[in-house]
Amino acid sequence: MHNTNLVVLPVVIPFLAGILCFFLRRRVAAQKVIAAVAELSLLGLAGYLLYLVRHQGILILTVGDFPPPFSIVMVADLFAVIMYGLCAILAAACLFFSFYSIDRQMEEHYYYAFYQIQLMGINGAFLTGDIFNLFVFFEILLIASYILMGLGGRPYQLQETFKYMVINMLSSIFFLLAVGVLYSIVGSLNMADLAVKVAQAPQKGLL
Repeated sequence: MHNTNLVVLPVVIPFLAGILCFFLRRRVAAQKVIAAVAELSLLGLAGYLLYLVRHQGILILTVGDFPPPFSIVMVADLFAVIMYGLCAILAAACLFFSFYSIDRQMEEHYYYAFYQIQLMGINGAFLTGDIFNLFVFFEILLIASYILMGLGGRPYQLQETFKYMVINMLSSIFFLLAVGVLYSIVGSLNMADLAVKVAQAPQKGLL
């Protein structure tokens, strides 16, 4: 395994792009340029990470001064990078299609900003090495998706967005409860550490 800051860039790039788009609400052309540059950067980074993983092995980033399993860890293994790469391809296709398919009012109400924030959550979910941070990234992408679904404020949009929110809020509650139970049994949320400790845990029924 190799420690590198590159692993966090799929999260940082859309986050920074989203912040810039927030401050350029009325300048739709500038938002499009920022979003396009961010997407192309994510595509290029996906290819580079895939190359590194295939030639150097798993890439990790340990955040903070604590060693795993106590620190926040970002991990790029082959499966994570493939999923991130597929997401980057689909996200770029959707973004460039949306340049010509959504009205200016939606564009001025933070469409591109929340599009980037949603990507931040998706990429983070693929690359995190910690189950609690998986929950956090899920919540980030879900909150952004609620706003994107409701943009335009049409009655049918708001009705279906409300259903979507309720379903996902219930799912999030179960997710968080499961994380709490898992931590109470094995005392860790690091995915690599869990792979070892779950096999040794005595409470097989509860697990």
